[in-house]
Amino acid sequence: MTGNHLPLVGFDRFIRREWLDRTLEFALAGESAQTIRAWMDDVVEGRDAARKTADVLVRWWLREYPETSDLRERALQLALEMPHREWFVLHWGMALVNFPLFHAVARTIGRLLRLQGEFKRRDITQRILEIYSNVGTIPRAVARIVQSMDEWEVIKRIDEAYKLHTVHAIDNDKALEWFVEVCVRAPGRDAWDLRDLLRSPEMFPFDIPPQAAYIARRSKYLTVQYEGSDREIVTVRAPK
Repeated sequence: MTGNHLPLVGFDRFIRREWLDRTLEFALAGESAQTIRAWMDDVVEGRDAARKTADVLVRWWLREYPETSDLRERALQLALEMPHREWFVLHWGMALVNFPLFHAVARTIGRLLRLQGEFKRRDITQRILEIYSNVGTIPRAVARIVQSMDEWEVIKRIDEAYKLHTVHAIDNDKALEWFVEVCVRAPGRDAWDLRDLLRSPEMFPFDIPPQAAYIARRSKYLTVQYEGSDREIVTVRAPK
């Protein structure tokens, strides 16, 4: 299923982790968007709510955007090699590259967690509105993304604030290489200092191991070049 371009928002519904796993299973089986929509009709109450939720899941795993279709194909291959319990990094990575708003929210949350150890949803909404000031659906979409992250147990609500909940390990080196490339290609930058890349805020739910730098240097998808005596600049390798 091919789409013309990435959606500006795209992620504006509450999404359960189990729905992501099931959608990825459908994608691996070559099922169509109609299958997702029929399934959602049985899962989500209300025809309009079911349709809109299915649309998010289709954008996540079934629609092939020209900018990210190669990452999707490699993620599907990785999913075949990984146990279901490790699929979360694939879900998170595809959200970063397919939903620019999700990327902005995840990055903002990661920054606030690093700076102050917690955040309030209104603080995220205010910062995102500075980027997307002309999009009226932003407050609702941000609320649904935060609600989804809470259900995924990467954050947890304590009184009026959210804190980091679970940090996931990435035990598969191929998945780690893929995820590092995702963070290079996600919206906003064309080149990264390697040290900054491996500490990028949108990676906050994951424990990035020391070998990630070595994997990035050896990757056939990335180029790492020295700039000066101690800086390594990472870019996406041009296709041959």
